[in-house]
This record gives sequence, C-alpha cells and structure tokens, in this order.
Amino acid sequence: MKALKRTLTLLLTAAVMTAAIPYAVSATVETATVSDGTTDNAEQIGISTAEEFLAMESGKSYYLKNDIDFAGKTYVTLVATFNGVLDGRGHALKNFTLANESATADGHMGVFGKVCDGGYTTVKNLVIGSADAPISMTNHANADGYHGFLAGQVASDAYIGQIENVTVYGNYTNTVSRKYFAGGIFGYNAFELPNSTTEYTFNLTSESASLEVTAEQTAETETTKESTLYDVCAGLYTSVLPDAYSINNLTFNANNATATARRLAGSTAVGDIATGAIAGKANGNGNGSDDTNGIATIQNLTVELNTCSINAFGYSFDSEYAGQGNNVYAGGIIGYVSNYGVYGGNVGLSNISVTFDRSLNNSDYAVYGIQNAISGNADYRSEGYVGGMFGMMHGGYATGL
Repeated sequence: MKALKRTLTLLLTAAVMTAAIPYAVSATVETATVSDGTTDNAEQIGISTAEEFLAMESGKSYYLKNDIDFAGKTYVTLVATFNGVLDGRGHALKNFTLANESATADGHMGVFGKVCDGGYTTVKNLVIGSADAPISMTNHANADGYHGFLAGQVASDAYIGQIENVTVYGNYTNTVSRKYFAGGIFGYNAFELPNSTTEYTFNLTSESASLEVTAEQTAETETTKESTLYDVCAGLYTSVLPDAYSINNLTFNANNATATARRLAGSTAVGDIATGAIAGKANGNGNGSDDTNGIATIQNLTVELNTCSINAFGYSFDSEYAGQGNNVYAGGIIGYVSNYGVYGGNVGLSNISVTFDRSLNNSDYAVYGIQNAISGNADYRSEGYVGGMFGMMHGGYATGL
C-alpha cells in the first residue's frame, strides 16, 4: 500500500516574550475518520456565537458557521475539556485573551484545557487568532502548569486524537511556582501518530520567523515534602510524551526555535529538568508484554534543527535531594528516554538522526545543560546529562542512530 504523506506546518511570526506561535497543520490526504468511528457524515451542530462555542459539550460534533468574536474577554481556557469533533470550516476564533492569575486555578491552559479525557478528540480546519491580532496567553498562577497553545494536556493515552489544518497565532508568557510542562503544540502528552504507513512531516516555523518555548520554575518555588518532585519539562512538540508512545516515519524540521526548561536560583524545589526538540521525557514499555498494542518504538525519525537551541538549566544551589532524580537532561531530540526495547531483545529505537545547522544567535551551544544542585553522592542523583541526540538513554535497546 502506498504510504500516505501528511505535512504539518507551523508558520511563525517573530517571538514576543516566550512564544509567538502561528501553528498550521495541513494534510494532503483524504479527510480522516475519527478513531471511534465517527466521520464527517455524523450529525453536526452549527456554532455562530461565542456563547455557543463556550457551551460545547463532549461527545458531540460541531462546525463553525462563521468567525467567532469573543469581544475582547479573558479566559483560562475557552473549553476546559473537549472530547468530540470540531470542524472550523476555515473560520477563526478571535479577539480573546488567555490568562491565569489565580493561585487556586486549574493549571491547564490553551484553547482547550484537556482533550482525549475519556473520549476521542478531532480538531480540523480551524484558525485561532490572526497574524495581525495574535492571541495572548499569560500565566502567573501558583498551580501545576500544563500549557500548550492548542491544548494544555492530552489527558489519556487510551484515546487517539487527530488534528488537521489548524492554524494558531499567539504570544505566550509564563512563570510558575510548581511543576511545569510547556510545549509548543501540546502542553503535556500528544496526539498519537498511529498509522505506520503514513509519512508525517512537521515544519516548525519558517526561516524568517522564530519560536521560543520556556518552562520556568521561580526562585520562590519550594518542595513541601521530600517525596514531592516538581519536574520542569519543555519541548518544541510537547513537554512529555505519553507512556509507550510510538513514532514512525516522522520528519521534524525546526527553524529559529528555542526550548528551555529551567529552575531559577534560590528555589528549593527538586525534580528533573528535561528538554528536547520532540520532548523533555519519553518512557517506553520495555518488551511490550504489559501492553496489548505491543512494543512501543521510535523509528524512522529525522530531526533537523536549523539555528535552534535546546536548554535545560538547573541554576539553584539550594535544590538538594538525597534520592534518585533531580537530574538535568538536555537532548537534541529527547532529554531523557527510557525503556524503549530490551537489551538483547526487542529494538525500541532505530533509524534515528538529528542534524544541527548553527545554534541560536550563533552561540557556542546547540544543546546546553547546567546543573548546580547539591549532589546526592550516588548514580542518577542531582547529576547533569547532555547529548546531541538524547541527554540520557536508559533501559532500552537501539540501533541505527
């Protein structure tokens, strides 16, 4: 069967504060079928006002009749949780702001706070903001942060989400005093790429544009008890991939992009700091014996980073932890990757390449890690790992890297 080809493109304007993200996803193949069997022929509900959009319910299929103007109002998310189908039919969501200033507010931010939370989600043919009036997203909440411009979190690995032909224009600024996950597309987890015969291409930014994704833990952040770990993760695709996530036949191109996870000096919080172009962290499922879908693999993956920088910074000398963890991981593809395959058995990582062409602002480092935390005086305790492909590969089996 001839392989399908899909191109997902992010066309960026100049970065403002920590992110300026026009995100465009386009597919050159036939319209996809939602994973639970719902198709474009299913009954759809037309939306023509902001009130109708905000009232969308999971389990239903919607389409936009026209552009939706939110009259300059501010929201944490437009729709907190959505499991269903939204077809924008080329129309835009415009004239609104995303902001989270409450110390007690839920930490999910994005046009959708959560998707695939107990059901399937499809979003397609949708424009969010515009080049002339990008959507602003700002966070200063003292809550665990899951922030991605399209969706804060893909909540469940059990449901496959789909996205086609979606464009997002926005500016993103954040600070957080808890654990924090920031991704350019998804804040935490990601939609599956389930069809092994499909060739996917993500083009992140144009050569004349830029993108910066930053997850920053403030100097005031402290761990309330030793068992509480406040990870800080960032990635251009997502911050953390779902457990047992598979990738096959993916080309990921990025221009003028920076992903940074950092813990500021003075913080007493502990937890890993991890960054990669695809994700800060990824955990497979070993030999697949506990997973009905078989072994998770990352294969046939090509990452090209043109004038890009991947950074994981642990600046705090006060971050002290005696247990395993509290490490810094920076990798050109993934900061920390574990349990993909089993040594001497199933191969979990194969045919993977990464290419760097100049680091950002002609600096000396394309991948950069700093670790100032007090060492736990044992392996994997407050240490730092930096690699062109992976910061650390642990407990897996790889070939063709």
